[in-house]
Amino acid sequence: MGASKATLQDSPREMVRAMKLLRITADYAHFVRLNEQSQERQKIHEAALAASALKHEEVRRAVHAELERIEAREQVKREIQADRLRIAELKQQAAEAKERDRIREEKLLLERAAREREAAAAQKVEQERKRIAVEEQRKLDEAQKKADEIQKKAKAEAEARQKEADAQREAQRAQLSSGTVPPPAAPQAVADPSGGNRVQIMLADRDHQQYLEIHRRLKQLRRAMENAGRQNPELKLKAGNMRREIRKSVGQLAQGKGANKIPTANLVKVMRLACQDTLGPRIDVRHYLLEHSPAPSSSGPQQASPELPALLIYSLNIFAKAIIAQFVNEASVSPRSADPVGVIAAAMFANNEFRWGTRSLIDILVAKFHVHCPILFGIYGPEATDDGRKLLAWAREEKDGPWVSERRHGDRMTGLGAGFAAIGLRNFSKSAMQNPYPGVHYWRALHRIVSLPPPEVTRTHYIVLRAMLENYEPRFIELFGGVAIAMLRAALVSFPAIALDLGAAGPLAVLPHALKSDRKLTLVGPR
Repeated sequence: MGASKATLQDSPREMVRAMKLLRITADYAHFVRLNEQSQERQKIHEAALAASALKHEEVRRAVHAELERIEAREQVKREIQADRLRIAELKQQAAEAKERDRIREEKLLLERAAREREAAAAQKVEQERKRIAVEEQRKLDEAQKKADEIQKKAKAEAEARQKEADAQREAQRAQLSSGTVPPPAAPQAVADPSGGNRVQIMLADRDHQQYLEIHRRLKQLRRAMENAGRQNPELKLKAGNMRREIRKSVGQLAQGKGANKIPTANLVKVMRLACQDTLGPRIDVRHYLLEHSPAPSSSGPQQASPELPALLIYSLNIFAKAIIAQFVNEASVSPRSADPVGVIAAAMFANNEFRWGTRSLIDILVAKFHVHCPILFGIYGPEATDDGRKLLAWAREEKDGPWVSERRHGDRMTGLGAGFAAIGLRNFSKSAMQNPYPGVHYWRALHRIVSLPPPEVTRTHYIVLRAMLENYEPRFIELFGGVAIAMLRAALVSFPAIALDLGAAGPLAVLPHALKSDRKLTLVGPR
């Protein structure tokens, strides 16, 4: 060691090398310690990470398990809710089935009750028919008995007159020698027991022919206006606009309070324009009125001059045509819908602005009823022949084509009958305007139908009569009072009871029972 120290001291270079070795050795030891410390920390970190991962896995598994439990609970809830919905649906289906069964049973009961009522009504009708037939037979027997008595009396009187004549001839021969022959007696007039009825038929036919002539003249006027429009484009445009507005407004008429305010205002506006027209000619309105109708007074909006604007007559004709079309197309399906149309029709022809003085121009509309429903005016004929159908205004499918079916014909007559009642039963007692078509025309139409002998009555008569009466009984009684009830009894009880076609008269014969149940009006008395 002494030698070493001596050596070190003796060699500085070796000392430096030794110092470097010591430093290197120290640094290495330090690095080793650091490495060991780093490895220890790494192991600690890895252990912590492993513990954290293990914890995370435990948490994940716990969350997954919880989610599965929640999903299981939700699935159970959904299944319970689905079961509840199925149970509710089954209950609803069961309730609906039960309700359907109840409705079916109720419908069957109602149908059975209806059949029983119809059978009872038919039985009553048959009983009434038999009773009336017995009564008629009794009357016929009495009439025959009286006729036999009259014949015997007439024979006795004839024999007495013959004896008297023989005695007079003997006396005359005895007086020939003296020349004192008395003058012959003047012949006596013989009364015709059917003369009054024949006069009524003649008057009805005369009026019918005049109304048909009015309708023909209205057609000529329409063609004349079309020709005038070709020469005057302004008149053509004006007449075309008015025609379209009239048809549109009439087509808009409906039931309900205030529902027809706008269409009515438009119609009045059109007719006022027609009254003020200066583009077209003026014509004699008397060509479009019944010949024996009373002349108007000298006062009034149009005064007493018969010269009126042709456009006014043309517009009223278009209006009347639209009214008839509305009755045929709408009231044939729903007869109640005829009432608002009849209200407007009567109001337009009652309007003082569209009269000839104090005279209404409603003959223009009545002429169309004569063309389309002549039964209302005492015209009748057999339905089985072409000539008879022409008389009854049976429509054709097309011009010169086949006749329309019985059902379509019945629908047309239903609409026109209801429309005629809607116009003819208007009450103007509280109005400042004059009724253009008083109820007496409605009464006459009823009387003409129920006064026909049974062989002349057709199915069309029963259809029109029912349409005229159904839904209008209260208004008829309001206008005519007790005599209306007598007419209803004649039309709904006596008239169907003597029908030769009970099937056609059946729908009419059940109305008395409806009146009794719905309106507490009894037409058939107890027997």
